[in-house]
Amino acid sequence: MDSLRRRNAGYSRKKLFIVLILITSISIVAITTDFGNKLSLSSIQKGAVALKGHVEAHYGLAVSIFILTYIVVNLWFPAAAVMTLLAGFLYGTVLGAIYVDTAATLGAVAAFGISRSIAGQWIQNKWDAKLQGFNCAVATYGCEYLLMVRMIPLMPYFLVNFLAGLTKVRPLTFAWTTALGSLPSILVFCYAGRQLLTIESVDQVLAFNVIVALALLAGFVGSVIVIKWVFKKRRTI
Repeated sequence: MDSLRRRNAGYSRKKLFIVLILITSISIVAITTDFGNKLSLSSIQKGAVALKGHVEAHYGLAVSIFILTYIVVNLWFPAAAVMTLLAGFLYGTVLGAIYVDTAATLGAVAAFGISRSIAGQWIQNKWDAKLQGFNCAVATYGCEYLLMVRMIPLMPYFLVNFLAGLTKVRPLTFAWTTALGSLPSILVFCYAGRQLLTIESVDQVLAFNVIVALALLAGFVGSVIVIKWVFKKRRTI
């Protein structure tokens, strides 16, 4: 037991050391270059406005590229939230949400299929403990649990995709619970992106629609934190 604690403590120190190195490196880059000046709301908006011009000129192609890019990003990286904000700005709240939800569902089903047919054994070895809990929850609550982990991300999105592939959940059930469960948060982020990327002055930060967007984002993030804390407390009782 003591050796396990020492091993975990050593692992934690290594992670902290790596994080400190990354923070130091990023700080040095920001100080010695003009990266920090370029990473401003106005510069992001300029890029988004230029991109929107290309989208309007080649709408169908732009939507196809966006969906394909989102599938890849959503499959492996946590940058999907940024792309969802951008979708709200480029396509509007409703259409942006439709495109993102379509891409998120296709990406999730692709990961589900990879897990079930190719990478199953590797995933079982890597996330054995999480898989046991996930299997138990799916067996007990079924579709309701899949909907809940989509509406309130209790675990990383990509991990749900891969773990679900190792269960007896049918692909069609997984697809519709993903599409329906992901939609509320996608609508929130698309609406926020629609409002935040159109701010042209400090005064507009206090506009009603911007305040609503910020409140929705804060409420979503806050609800995730609270629900995760509740689940963690229940596991320790």
